[in-house]
Amino acid sequence: MYAMPDGGNEVRIAVLEDALDGACEVSRWIRGATNPYDPEDLAAFGGNLWIGDFGDNARSRETIALIRGDPASGESTVHRLAFPDDRPRDAETLLIDANGMPILVSKWFGVGEVFVPRGGLSVEDLPADSTTPLEHRGEMAFPMTSTVGGPLGSVGSTLATGGAVNEAGTVAAVRTYTDAYLFADASGDLVHALTTEAVRVPLPGEPQGEAIAFTADGDLLTASEVGDASLDAEGSATTALPPIGVVRGAEQLAWDAMAQRGESTTTFVPGDPEADHGAAGIDEADRASSSTVNWAPILVAGTAGIALLGVLAAIAAYVARRRSP
Repeated sequence: MYAMPDGGNEVRIAVLEDALDGACEVSRWIRGATNPYDPEDLAAFGGNLWIGDFGDNARSRETIALIRGDPASGESTVHRLAFPDDRPRDAETLLIDANGMPILVSKWFGVGEVFVPRGGLSVEDLPADSTTPLEHRGEMAFPMTSTVGGPLGSVGSTLATGGAVNEAGTVAAVRTYTDAYLFADASGDLVHALTTEAVRVPLPGEPQGEAIAFTADGDLLTASEVGDASLDAEGSATTALPPIGVVRGAEQLAWDAMAQRGESTTTFVPGDPEADHGAAGIDEADRASSSTVNWAPILVAGTAGIALLGVLAAIAAYVARRRSP
Protein backbone atom coordinates (compact mmCIF):
# COMPACT_ATOMS: atom_id res chain seq x y z
CA MET A 1 0.00 0.00 0.00
CA TYR A 2 1.21 3.48 -0.86
CA ALA A 3 0.36 6.98 0.34
CA MET A 4 0.71 10.20 -1.65
CA PRO A 5 0.59 13.77 -0.34
CA ASP A 6 -1.82 15.95 -2.27
CA GLY A 7 0.66 18.70 -3.15
CA GLY A 8 4.28 19.53 -2.44
CA ASN A 9 7.23 20.42 -4.65
CA GLU A 10 8.48 16.89 -5.40
CA VAL A 11 7.20 13.43 -6.18
CA ARG A 12 6.78 11.87 -2.73
CA ILE A 13 5.11 8.52 -2.13
CA ALA A 14 5.11 6.65 1.18
CA VAL A 15 5.38 2.87 1.32
CA LEU A 16 3.11 1.61 4.09
CA GLU A 17 3.77 -1.61 5.96
CA ASP A 18 1.11 -3.79 7.61
CA ALA A 19 -1.56 -1.30 6.58
CA LEU A 20 -4.42 -3.76 7.04
CA ASP A 21 -3.05 -5.40 10.18
CA GLY A 22 -3.44 -2.41 12.46
CA ALA A 23 0.23 -1.36 12.55
CA CYS A 24 0.18 0.87 9.46
CA GLU A 25 3.53 2.69 9.37
CA VAL A 26 5.67 4.37 6.73
CA SER A 27 8.65 2.11 6.02
CA ARG A 28 10.25 4.35 3.38
CA TRP A 29 9.62 7.24 1.02
CA ILE A 30 9.86 7.11 -2.76
CA ARG A 31 11.08 10.51 -3.90
CA GLY A 32 11.54 12.03 -7.34
CA ALA A 33 12.81 15.39 -8.51
CA THR A 34 9.69 16.27 -10.54
CA ASN A 35 7.84 19.30 -9.16
CA PRO A 36 4.09 18.55 -9.54
CA TYR A 37 1.39 21.19 -9.83
CA ASP A 38 -1.53 19.55 -8.01
CA PRO A 39 -1.32 15.74 -7.78
CA GLU A 40 -4.70 14.21 -6.98
CA ASP A 41 -4.76 10.46 -7.65
CA LEU A 42 -2.47 7.46 -7.85
CA ALA A 43 -2.55 4.18 -9.78
CA ALA A 44 -0.16 1.43 -10.81
CA PHE A 45 0.62 -0.28 -14.11
CA GLY A 46 3.58 -2.04 -15.66
CA GLY A 47 5.60 -2.04 -12.46
CA ASN A 48 5.37 1.74 -12.15
CA LEU A 49 3.30 4.12 -10.06
CA TRP A 50 1.32 6.73 -11.98
CA ILE A 51 0.41 10.04 -10.37
CA GLY A 52 -2.55 11.97 -11.73
CA ASP A 53 -1.30 15.55 -11.63
CA PHE A 54 -4.52 17.10 -12.87
CA GLY A 55 -5.94 19.14 -10.01
CA ASP A 56 -7.04 22.57 -11.22
CA ASN A 57 -9.35 24.35 -8.79
CA ALA A 58 -8.98 27.62 -10.68
CA ARG A 59 -9.46 25.90 -14.06
CA SER A 60 -6.51 27.71 -15.53
CA ARG A 61 -4.07 24.98 -16.63
CA GLU A 62 -3.23 24.66 -20.30
CA THR A 63 -2.03 21.10 -19.79
CA ILE A 64 -2.27 18.43 -17.11
CA ALA A 65 0.04 15.48 -16.56
CA LEU A 66 0.53 11.89 -15.59
CA ILE A 67 3.80 11.39 -13.75
CA ARG A 68 5.47 8.01 -13.89
CA GLY A 69 7.30 7.06 -10.72
CA ASP A 70 9.71 4.14 -10.44
CA PRO A 71 8.99 2.56 -7.03
CA ALA A 72 12.57 1.29 -6.73
CA SER A 73 14.67 4.27 -7.85
CA GLY A 74 12.23 7.16 -7.50
CA GLU A 75 13.00 8.25 -11.06
CA SER A 76 10.06 10.18 -12.49
CA THR A 77 8.89 11.21 -15.96
CA VAL A 78 6.21 13.74 -16.89
CA HIS A 79 3.70 12.92 -19.63
CA ARG A 80 1.55 15.90 -20.54
CA LEU A 81 -2.09 15.76 -21.60
CA ALA A 82 -4.55 18.38 -22.83
CA PHE A 83 -8.32 18.45 -22.60
CA PRO A 84 -10.24 18.87 -25.87
CA ASP A 85 -11.68 22.24 -26.88
CA ASP A 86 -8.95 24.01 -24.85
CA ARG A 87 -11.30 24.17 -21.85
CA PRO A 88 -9.55 23.38 -18.55
CA ARG A 89 -11.20 21.03 -16.08
CA ASP A 90 -10.50 20.12 -12.50
CA ALA A 91 -10.05 16.37 -11.97
CA GLU A 92 -9.26 14.04 -9.08
CA THR A 93 -9.96 10.58 -10.52
CA LEU A 94 -7.52 8.32 -12.37
CA LEU A 95 -8.36 4.79 -13.51
CA ILE A 96 -6.02 2.56 -15.54
CA ASP A 97 -7.63 -0.34 -17.36
CA ALA A 98 -6.15 -3.79 -17.95
CA ASN A 99 -4.52 -2.61 -21.19
CA GLY A 100 -2.88 0.35 -19.48
CA MET A 101 -5.20 3.01 -20.88
CA PRO A 102 -5.66 5.86 -18.42
CA ILE A 103 -9.23 7.07 -17.83
CA LEU A 104 -9.77 10.48 -16.24
CA VAL A 105 -13.01 11.69 -14.67
CA SER A 106 -13.49 15.41 -14.17
CA LYS A 107 -14.80 16.95 -10.97
CA TRP A 108 -17.85 19.15 -11.30
CA PHE A 109 -21.20 19.43 -9.56
CA GLY A 110 -23.38 16.47 -10.47
CA VAL A 111 -21.40 15.33 -13.49
CA GLY A 112 -18.05 13.77 -14.30
CA GLU A 113 -16.79 13.88 -17.87
CA VAL A 114 -14.86 10.80 -18.96
CA PHE A 115 -11.64 11.30 -20.94
CA VAL A 116 -9.00 8.99 -22.43
CA PRO A 117 -5.89 9.70 -24.53
CA ARG A 118 -6.65 10.04 -28.23
CA GLY A 119 -6.30 6.64 -29.84
CA GLY A 120 -6.62 4.86 -26.51
CA LEU A 121 -2.90 5.01 -25.78
CA SER A 122 -1.53 3.03 -22.86
CA VAL A 123 0.34 4.93 -20.16
CA GLU A 124 3.45 3.12 -21.40
CA ASP A 125 2.99 4.66 -24.87
CA LEU A 126 2.45 8.25 -23.76
CA PRO A 127 5.25 10.47 -25.10
CA ALA A 128 7.39 12.44 -22.69
CA ASP A 129 8.45 15.08 -25.22
CA SER A 130 5.04 16.24 -26.45
CA THR A 131 1.47 16.76 -25.24
CA THR A 132 -1.10 14.02 -25.86
CA PRO A 133 -4.64 15.25 -26.59
CA LEU A 134 -7.51 13.75 -24.62
CA GLU A 135 -10.83 12.79 -26.15
CA HIS A 136 -14.24 12.95 -24.50
CA ARG A 137 -15.85 9.52 -24.11
CA GLY A 138 -18.97 10.14 -22.06
CA GLU A 139 -20.35 11.52 -18.83
CA MET A 140 -21.19 10.16 -15.39
CA ALA A 141 -24.00 11.44 -13.20
CA PHE A 142 -23.52 11.98 -9.47
CA PRO A 143 -26.88 12.82 -7.90
CA MET A 144 -27.10 14.56 -4.56
CA THR A 145 -27.51 12.06 -1.72
CA SER A 146 -28.26 12.29 1.97
CA THR A 147 -25.09 10.46 3.00
CA VAL A 148 -23.34 12.29 5.84
CA GLY A 149 -19.73 13.40 5.43
CA GLY A 150 -17.37 15.58 3.47
CA PRO A 151 -16.47 19.27 3.73
CA LEU A 152 -19.39 20.55 1.64
CA GLY A 153 -22.42 18.80 3.09
CA SER A 154 -24.79 17.18 0.61
CA VAL A 155 -23.19 19.12 -2.26
CA GLY A 156 -20.05 17.02 -1.79
CA SER A 157 -22.00 13.94 -2.81
CA THR A 158 -22.04 15.29 -6.38
CA LEU A 159 -18.26 15.63 -6.84
CA ALA A 160 -15.93 12.83 -8.03
CA THR A 161 -12.87 12.72 -5.76
CA GLY A 162 -11.04 9.48 -6.56
CA GLY A 163 -11.08 6.17 -8.39
CA ALA A 164 -9.74 2.62 -8.36
CA VAL A 165 -9.77 -0.53 -10.51
CA ASN A 166 -9.79 -4.12 -9.26
CA GLU A 167 -6.91 -6.49 -9.89
CA ALA A 168 -8.53 -8.08 -12.94
CA GLY A 169 -9.35 -4.73 -14.53
CA THR A 170 -13.05 -5.56 -14.76
CA VAL A 171 -14.54 -3.49 -11.92
CA ALA A 172 -14.06 0.23 -11.38
CA ALA A 173 -14.93 2.36 -8.38
CA VAL A 174 -15.39 6.12 -8.46
CA ARG A 175 -16.08 7.90 -5.21
CA THR A 176 -17.44 11.25 -4.12
CA TYR A 177 -16.87 12.81 -0.72
CA THR A 178 -19.68 10.65 0.65
CA ASP A 179 -20.45 7.67 -1.60
CA ALA A 180 -18.69 5.09 -3.76
CA TYR A 181 -20.04 3.96 -7.14
CA LEU A 182 -19.16 0.54 -8.56
CA PHE A 183 -19.16 -0.36 -12.26
CA ALA A 184 -18.45 -3.77 -13.84
CA ASP A 185 -17.73 -5.06 -17.33
CA ALA A 186 -16.58 -8.65 -17.85
CA SER A 187 -14.64 -7.69 -21.00
CA GLY A 188 -12.73 -4.97 -19.18
CA ASP A 189 -14.30 -2.10 -21.16
CA LEU A 190 -14.32 0.30 -18.23
CA VAL A 191 -15.16 3.34 -20.38
CA HIS A 192 -18.41 1.66 -21.33
CA ALA A 193 -18.99 0.50 -17.75
CA LEU A 194 -18.66 4.04 -16.40
CA THR A 195 -21.56 5.25 -18.50
CA THR A 196 -23.92 2.51 -17.28
CA GLU A 197 -25.89 2.15 -14.05
CA ALA A 198 -23.85 1.91 -10.87
CA VAL A 199 -23.99 0.29 -7.48
CA ARG A 200 -23.99 3.11 -4.93
CA VAL A 201 -22.33 2.38 -1.60
CA PRO A 202 -22.87 5.07 1.07
CA LEU A 203 -19.71 5.69 3.08
CA PRO A 204 -19.93 6.75 6.72
CA GLY A 205 -18.88 10.18 7.84
CA GLU A 206 -15.45 10.77 6.31
CA PRO A 207 -14.37 14.41 6.85
CA GLN A 208 -12.75 14.75 3.40
CA GLY A 209 -12.98 11.40 1.67
CA GLU A 210 -10.80 11.28 -1.41
CA ALA A 211 -9.07 7.88 -1.22
CA ILE A 212 -10.28 4.56 -2.57
CA ALA A 213 -8.70 1.25 -3.61
CA PHE A 214 -9.45 -2.42 -4.11
CA THR A 215 -7.69 -5.19 -2.25
CA ALA A 216 -6.67 -8.35 -4.10
CA ASP A 217 -9.62 -10.08 -2.40
CA GLY A 218 -12.15 -7.65 -3.88
CA ASP A 219 -12.83 -5.57 -0.79
CA LEU A 220 -12.91 -1.80 -1.20
CA LEU A 221 -10.80 0.47 0.99
CA THR A 222 -11.79 4.07 1.53
CA ALA A 223 -10.00 6.76 3.48
CA SER A 224 -10.09 10.44 4.21
CA GLU A 225 -7.79 13.35 4.64
CA VAL A 226 -7.85 14.94 8.06
CA GLY A 227 -9.51 17.93 6.48
CA ASP A 228 -8.25 21.27 7.70
CA ALA A 229 -5.02 20.02 9.31
CA SER A 230 -1.76 21.71 10.19
CA LEU A 231 1.46 20.30 8.74
CA ASP A 232 4.97 20.01 10.13
CA ALA A 233 8.18 20.96 8.33
CA GLU A 234 8.20 17.65 6.45
CA GLY A 235 4.65 18.12 5.21
CA SER A 236 3.21 15.51 7.56
CA ALA A 237 -0.06 16.07 9.39
CA THR A 238 0.15 16.88 13.07
CA THR A 239 -3.33 15.44 13.57
CA ALA A 240 -4.13 11.72 13.48
CA LEU A 241 -5.76 10.57 10.27
CA PRO A 242 -9.24 9.05 10.25
CA PRO A 243 -9.26 5.24 10.06
CA ILE A 244 -9.40 3.32 6.81
CA GLY A 245 -12.85 1.95 5.99
CA VAL A 246 -13.48 -1.45 4.42
CA VAL A 247 -16.45 -2.32 2.22
CA ARG A 248 -16.48 -6.11 2.37
CA GLY A 249 -17.18 -7.91 -0.90
CA ALA A 250 -17.45 -4.75 -2.98
CA GLU A 251 -16.30 -6.46 -6.16
CA GLN A 252 -19.02 -9.10 -5.77
CA LEU A 253 -21.60 -6.38 -5.15
CA ALA A 254 -20.80 -4.99 -8.60
CA TRP A 255 -21.20 -8.39 -10.26
CA ASP A 256 -24.45 -9.07 -8.40
CA ALA A 257 -25.85 -5.77 -9.59
CA MET A 258 -24.76 -6.46 -13.16
CA ALA A 259 -26.56 -9.82 -13.09
CA GLN A 260 -29.66 -8.20 -11.66
CA ARG A 261 -29.64 -5.49 -14.30
CA GLY A 262 -30.78 -8.02 -16.86
CA GLU A 263 -34.04 -8.31 -14.92
CA SER A 264 -34.50 -4.75 -13.73
CA THR A 265 -33.38 -1.23 -14.63
CA THR A 266 -33.43 -0.17 -10.98
CA THR A 267 -30.02 0.89 -9.70
CA PHE A 268 -29.00 -1.42 -6.89
CA VAL A 269 -28.18 0.43 -3.68
CA PRO A 270 -26.79 -1.88 -0.97
CA GLY A 271 -29.00 -1.99 2.07
CA ASP A 272 -31.76 0.07 0.41
CA PRO A 273 -35.07 -1.75 1.08
CA GLU A 274 -36.77 0.19 -1.72
CA ALA A 275 -34.34 -1.02 -4.39
CA ASP A 276 -35.51 -3.85 -6.64
CA HIS A 277 -33.54 -6.95 -5.63
CA GLY A 278 -35.80 -9.48 -7.34
CA ALA A 279 -34.60 -12.21 -9.68
CA ALA A 280 -30.96 -11.82 -8.74
CA GLY A 281 -30.87 -15.04 -6.73
CA ILE A 282 -28.97 -13.36 -3.87
CA ASP A 283 -29.90 -14.09 -0.28
CA GLU A 284 -31.09 -10.84 1.30
CA ALA A 285 -29.18 -11.48 4.54
CA ASP A 286 -25.97 -12.06 2.60
CA ARG A 287 -26.61 -8.93 0.53
CA ALA A 288 -27.06 -6.78 3.62
CA SER A 289 -23.94 -8.13 5.33
CA SER A 290 -21.76 -7.87 2.24
CA SER A 291 -22.55 -4.18 1.85
CA THR A 292 -21.59 -3.30 5.41
CA VAL A 293 -18.84 -0.73 5.76
CA ASN A 294 -16.56 -1.76 8.62
CA TRP A 295 -14.13 0.76 10.03
CA ALA A 296 -10.73 -0.84 10.50
CA PRO A 297 -8.59 0.44 13.41
CA ILE A 298 -5.87 1.68 11.10
CA LEU A 299 -4.09 5.00 11.39
CA VAL A 300 -1.36 6.18 9.06
CA ALA A 301 1.70 7.69 10.66
CA GLY A 302 4.11 10.04 8.95
CA THR A 303 2.11 11.38 6.05
CA ALA A 304 -0.54 14.04 5.76
CA GLY A 305 -3.01 11.73 4.08
CA ILE A 306 -3.33 8.55 2.11
CA ALA A 307 -3.60 7.49 -1.47
CA LEU A 308 -4.59 3.87 -1.11
CA LEU A 309 -2.88 1.24 -3.19
CA GLY A 310 -3.40 -2.47 -2.95
CA VAL A 311 -2.13 -2.53 -6.46
CA LEU A 312 -4.04 0.61 -7.31
CA ALA A 313 -4.61 3.86 -5.54
CA ALA A 314 -6.50 6.98 -4.75
CA ILE A 315 -5.63 10.38 -3.38
CA ALA A 316 -4.26 11.93 -0.28
CA ALA A 317 -3.86 14.91 1.99
CA TYR A 318 -4.92 18.42 1.28
CA VAL A 319 -2.21 21.06 1.33
CA ALA A 320 -2.16 24.49 -0.26
CA ARG A 321 -2.69 24.33 -4.03
CA ARG A 322 0.35 25.30 -6.06
CA ARG A 323 0.02 28.24 -8.41
CA SER A 324 2.87 27.65 -10.87
CA PRO A 325 2.35 25.36 -13.93
